[in-house]
Amino acid sequence: MATPDLELKPLGRKQANKLRDFKITSNVFLLNWDDKENKVIYQYSVDIVPGMSPRGKIPKLSKKKGMELMHRLQFIDHPEVFPVKAGFDGEKILWSTQRLTFTPEDSPQQIFEMDWSDTRRENPPDGPVTKVSIKMTLAQSVNYRALRSLINVDNSKPSESQDRALTTINALNVIMRTAPSTNGVQRGRTLYNMPGNKDRVVSPFHLVRGYFQSVRPTVQRLIVNVDVTIGLMVQEGPLARICEEFLRGRPNFNNLSPQHFQQIRNFLREVRVSINIPGHQYYRKSFLAHQLIRRAGRETFEVGTTRTTVAEYFQTRYRVRIPNPDWPGIQLPGGSIFPFDICKVPPGQLYKRTPPPFVQNELVRMSATKPQERLRDVQMARQALGYDTSTSMAGAGLRVANDPSNMLGRLLEPPRLEYGDIKDFKLGKRGVWDVRDRRLAGPATVTCWGVLNCTPQNPATMARYAQDLLKTMRARGKSVPTDAVHQSCIPGQDIEKILTDFSKTCNFIVAFLPDPAPDVYIRVKRFGDVTGGTVTQCIRLSQGKRLNDQYWNNLVLKINGKLGGVNTFVVDPTLIALSGMNVMVLGADVSHPDDVSRPSVSSLVSSWDAKLSRYSGSIRLQQPRVEMIQDMEAMMTEALRNYWFRNEKKLPQVLIFYRDGLSEGEFRRVAGQEVAAIQRSLLAAYGTTKARWPKLTFIVVGKRHHIRFFPGPNPGRDVDPTGNCPSGLVVDTDVTHPLEWDFYLQSQPGLKGTSRPSHYTVVMDQSGVSPEQVQNLSYALCHSYARATRAVSIPAPVYYADLICRRSKFHFRDEVGGSDGGSVVDENGQCNLEYYKAHFDPISPAMKQLMYFL
Repeated sequence: MATPDLELKPLGRKQANKLRDFKITSNVFLLNWDDKENKVIYQYSVDIVPGMSPRGKIPKLSKKKGMELMHRLQFIDHPEVFPVKAGFDGEKILWSTQRLTFTPEDSPQQIFEMDWSDTRRENPPDGPVTKVSIKMTLAQSVNYRALRSLINVDNSKPSESQDRALTTINALNVIMRTAPSTNGVQRGRTLYNMPGNKDRVVSPFHLVRGYFQSVRPTVQRLIVNVDVTIGLMVQEGPLARICEEFLRGRPNFNNLSPQHFQQIRNFLREVRVSINIPGHQYYRKSFLAHQLIRRAGRETFEVGTTRTTVAEYFQTRYRVRIPNPDWPGIQLPGGSIFPFDICKVPPGQLYKRTPPPFVQNELVRMSATKPQERLRDVQMARQALGYDTSTSMAGAGLRVANDPSNMLGRLLEPPRLEYGDIKDFKLGKRGVWDVRDRRLAGPATVTCWGVLNCTPQNPATMARYAQDLLKTMRARGKSVPTDAVHQSCIPGQDIEKILTDFSKTCNFIVAFLPDPAPDVYIRVKRFGDVTGGTVTQCIRLSQGKRLNDQYWNNLVLKINGKLGGVNTFVVDPTLIALSGMNVMVLGADVSHPDDVSRPSVSSLVSSWDAKLSRYSGSIRLQQPRVEMIQDMEAMMTEALRNYWFRNEKKLPQVLIFYRDGLSEGEFRRVAGQEVAAIQRSLLAAYGTTKARWPKLTFIVVGKRHHIRFFPGPNPGRDVDPTGNCPSGLVVDTDVTHPLEWDFYLQSQPGLKGTSRPSHYTVVMDQSGVSPEQVQNLSYALCHSYARATRAVSIPAPVYYADLICRRSKFHFRDEVGGSDGGSVVDENGQCNLEYYKAHFDPISPAMKQLMYFL
């Protein structure tokens, strides 16, 4: 019996039937709109067709170029056609609050011919110039009344009516982005300022401020979510200098190491480069490098019947000397090669890849603004976005409130904890507790343990460290032999052989490593997780690191969980109610590499004990940038088999599934595909009688959003010491979707900056849990993360799934390498997934039943 992909429709708005009495302010502003009977927005389809250039080539149309052409069309070439400024998405759709005045009158379509380049600024040489054709066609008109059926929670309206309402909201988003979009760099819904003298610089990047905005529907109203963010903009300058600064040193460009070559190659994938050849208009444009070439000036090719080098060609053809022919260069898709000496990086480029490690600390520091400061920044952002002076918004009848919205949330009761020496441990402070005076709930036994020293530290220091760790493990209730087996490892030694000898007698190895030592770290973890099947714990001895009592206690939490023990049991009424129902809680995630020629990684973790404290995990490779977990059926089958094995051949009757990593625009489609895959695994495990199948509740957990909460006026004693709202704040009104079952939960106590709540959306519910139970269960699971003595921002199984994805580098064999290694592509230039799978080893069977990923 085949199970097709499911179409998961919104479950309808649900909220807890509880008193809300905690006053908060959110970074949303009420959006008022004019919904008169005849108020419409006109949608035009736009087709931009570049003509042939004088060089016989058709220029490539980028989104940025499309925006520039439409701006010139509206304000310079044909302002008479546009009664008010229209909003353009940069690709195919233009929205206008008034019908455009085409010629002839009332015509639904018009074609405009204009110059490809802005001749006022670019001063092209005499002769023919490239032309571009822009065809605009009236596609539809959308009435504001469609919004009423959405925000009034009218589920009786057909889906087409709801689709029209969402189309209108998309139109409003485009129109509201129109006002400020010419004053900075737009990326999605965020406008970034151009670099200024006061911006922080971490070469080769400027750290620039951005303003995010998004129109969102909620019950009985529309709101605008406004937030501030920090982005990276690549500095302008010679490409060689930019690459040198990116590598944090003075690399030998004449003979780049494989690692440096790969790092530059990955860096340049999203950086546009211009060619500096004086007097040549064509090369004033910028290009994305198709490939990085070693010793670009020495590359040879044929010019007529003569073979010449790239350096000789530029000297002969352009009278441009290439002073460093052994340096790298870029190759364009057409095959042209340009050495670094004549390449530069133009201004105004946002860096779209994952920020490199050397800039991440500064990004965090700049982003970590205190709550009240963040709220002031939000109010300043509202002014910077130009709502009050926008002619497009005025024409659309849109008005944004001056002040952010106040609302009410409620504080969930924190769960109690159970330790080995106390069964009813109450948290003294919301979301935080101390393990130093407690005995672990389920301490695992260490039969023999080894200490591997890969640092210059002397044996006496290592013995002291081992004694501190031993003392802490015993204080937490663990049974550990007094004497550890010590071994040193110097550079060049076969570390795998040392680890193999250890594993013959020891079930636990502590490895002291220098910092940084990425290669040694990967070898130790690969041996422990994959090839050797022995629990390992690495300790990096960086300069100034304090190995104090708190450090050893935190380390013991990880060690105990890896060895199969339990640090604490979470006690909560919802967990108690579910404990007798054979419940399995699952967490799933997909992570994507920056390099699209390398595979994405998916993971699934699942609980197998009644107290939802022990988990097993699985990991898979899949096609890059695919959000759906492609091997969900097999991974789910593994989870069910493990539960059956651990629970006297019983299968779960309730599945609570938390899915991370999905954006709001895709989670319903992806969830439908994954639920169908889950059901196929249930069919194999439970048979064709669906009444025997477990009840499934599927919840999407989102962190990549811009909703924030701040303590409201006169907040009282419950405010977190950091100025944030306290742990346990739940908001299920005012900012939630009118048709979805969703809520925001700020489970973690404040650290630095403004806390970010997690957004939960229940997309499928067969188990009949109430809104209160979902909220309380989610909050309780945020307290069961085995590595911490504080509540975390997402439920523990979701966090565990993320940890497993991060460990994918330990599974690859040496010939593949980690994230800085090269990529392997097939004959079409795409990711060679089969090659990667063949060189990706599974987790050791000895680790399969343990929480090795802690």
